Amino acid sequence: GLKGFIYGERGVWRPGDSLFLNFILEDKSKTLPATHPVVFELQNPQGVVANRQVKSTSENGFYHFATATSPDAPTGNWQAKIKVGGTDFNHPIKIETVKPNRLKINLSLGTERIMQPQLTGNLDVKWLHGAPGRNLKAQFEFSLVPAGTSFKDFPDYNFADNASPYQTQTTIAFEGYTNTEGKATFDLNLNNTSETPPGFMQAVF
Repeated sequence: GLKGFIYGERGVWRPGDSLFLNFILEDKSKTLPATHPVVFELQNPQGVVANRQVKSTSENGFYHFATATSPDAPTGNWQAKIKVGGTDFNHPIKIETVKPNRLKINLSLGTERIMQPQLTGNLDVKWLHGAPGRNLKAQFEFSLVPAGTSFKDFPDYNFADNASPYQTQTTIAFEGYTNTEGKATFDLNLNNTSETPPGFMQAVF
């Protein structure tokens, strides 16, 4: 003859968040006294009780339980369990590590075809909702890989130097922080390898 419903202020929490949970109890036949204890337990995914509370008073059948998880709490499906009058009520509580908003990153070298080894580049970072990605740590690398060396006026000729094998190397191009506008300027040196390129190269950032 008892009905119960458990709900929270949202559907997913992160480790370290506060949880504000509520339990609604319906006792139409009035089988329980007004001060009958309601036992709340929060269990982690391994079944270990992380928090336990007992309430004997309610507001029109609403019982409020405020608790929290630790910042290093395990993620997964936790359980909110209510025990009242020999009846158990359960509700899954999702504790997850939520990924941050995605970034829109624009890396510009001012040219599509690089003709000299020394370049000045610009980095512009924004969140997808438009706000600047201010004071964010930024690091990116580049590597040079051989590309087909050809000229449209000489389609039957091979200009690549096959006698000079090229070992692709990865080099840090920039490591620093964006400013308050989400921007950074850097100097880039593509000629910092002892390898002799066999022809046209493609820069991969």
